[in-house]
Amino acid sequence: MKPELKAKWVATLRSGNYKQANGILRDDENGCCCLGVLCDIVQPNGWSNETSTCYEHDGHSFVFPGPKFLSRVGLTELEAQKAAQLNDKGVPFTDIADWIEANL
Repeated sequence: MKPELKAKWVATLRSGNYKQANGILRDDENGCCCLGVLCDIVQPNGWSNETSTCYEHDGHSFVFPGPKFLSRVGLTELEAQKAAQLNDKGVPFTDIADWIEANL
């Protein structure tokens, strides 16, 4: 993962500016999982609409980051799945940020 993007993702997760959601990139109340936060950083206008849970990138819509998006941000599918698992187990964003710093 590119160091600048990693630093921004970690800082954003620690900022307290996002409500954490589980099992979905973004919920109907604009809560995001950690990967939804990353999507928002990379392309804030990528959401299909203001309340959409579907993200669009490079002509593809997805509810979990696809291979092209993961390649663009420098994550493997396994790394993205691990981050999502931590998120969906209720691990707070600040702890996920620690994991990102130590493992990516």
